[in-house]
Amino acid sequence: MIEKPSRTGKTRTRDVDQDLSTADRKVSYEEFFEWAPDSRMAEWVNGEIIMPSPPRFGHQDISDFLAAVLRIYTQAFDVGQVISAPFQVKPGIDFPGREPDILFLVAPHGLEEDTPRLERAPDMAVEIISPGTEGTDREDKFLEYAAAGVREYWLINGLEQWAEFYRLDAAGKYELALSGSAGMFRSEVIEGFVLGVSWLWQVPRPRPELVVLEIAGVDYAREVLMAATSVLPANELASALPAVLTALPADVVAQTLPDVLTALPSDIVAQTLPDVLTALPSDIVAQTLPDVLETLPLELLVDTLAELGTSLPPSERAELRDALS
Repeated sequence: MIEKPSRTGKTRTRDVDQDLSTADRKVSYEEFFEWAPDSRMAEWVNGEIIMPSPPRFGHQDISDFLAAVLRIYTQAFDVGQVISAPFQVKPGIDFPGREPDILFLVAPHGLEEDTPRLERAPDMAVEIISPGTEGTDREDKFLEYAAAGVREYWLINGLEQWAEFYRLDAAGKYELALSGSAGMFRSEVIEGFVLGVSWLWQVPRPRPELVVLEIAGVDYAREVLMAATSVLPANELASALPAVLTALPADVVAQTLPDVLTALPSDIVAQTLPDVLTALPSDIVAQTLPDVLETLPLELLVDTLAELGTSLPPSERAELRDALS
């Protein structure tokens, strides 16, 4: 016999040989919940225990990436709570006990730290299809989540690089909002959140924090970059800034770069600016450089122009001259 904490937080004693997943009888939900392993997905449907095979790396990589993006975004804007599997969801007595790959709860209706399971419908659920789960995800869970009132259902197939996004209509049925391997899905549940579908298939995955900067737009990017200038050590900031700026959309860079450089000590600007400007597209350099140069002390301006004159290709030197004229 062994003792271990149960999902309710109480210590439970069980026979190590007991395996309810192979029981030849119907199992109550409470029996299942007390027995179910804490670290593996297990679901309860009409008295039967279903334990899917462990997910493949691609499945888990997409799940981890999407959960990270959602967590960073939802915490930054305080719009809700993101929960990853394994975590039990049983919206009512007539519903199975399921474990979505990812679920979302709109603020302020999050869960406390010691909550053992969700006993209502999440506002959004994500299922990432594995070879053995497509029928369940597309049919059983599709109907169950709609009946429970899950307002958005995201269905993602990493092997086929295909995603479907459903919204619950007034009649309690799912309507397809977007499907495909690309495009932008704008959630109506997660306030302000937009997902680039192609991000899910990129290898390696984009850095979640940079994805959130792109989703959130100029004001948030400026806020984060300005905060970084006051928190990061100078050497880390100097090495990180070029990579961060080149990963952001051009319009975000154009609107944030002058403010960020103005907030930096002049020695960091001298160390960083040539690398930043040589890494950025020439049209962004031409757009931002006049504002940037206006903020520099004369001696730093001379050094920067000298460095740029030797590091830029001839075509971009011409654009630099035009920008400064």
